[in-house]
Amino acid sequence: METCISDVKQWITSDNLMLNDDKIEFIVIASQHLLKKAAVNTIPVGDCDVSKVSVVRNLGVWFDDQLTMAVHITKICSATFYHLHNVKEILN
Repeated sequence: METCISDVKQWITSDNLMLNDDKIEFIVIASQHLLKKAAVNTIPVGDCDVSKVSVVRNLGVWFDDQLTMAVHITKICSATFYHLHNVKEILN
């Protein structure tokens, strides 16, 4: 994993882009049983260690470690109610 991340970082740097080591996250996606067996908690990237998280966002979609999409659905419902409330206020 470390070698793969290092290669991606080198590829990004060769295209004159920057990779912010402090904003990198990783997630292990598996069943609850297999997640208990996952021993990887950190991966060294550049000068810092990246910690494993249980929820990540990619291109506006929230993924959890079991792919239940519960976090994504909750955030979509919350945003929908917020916008419906704003529409109600405009119409009143």
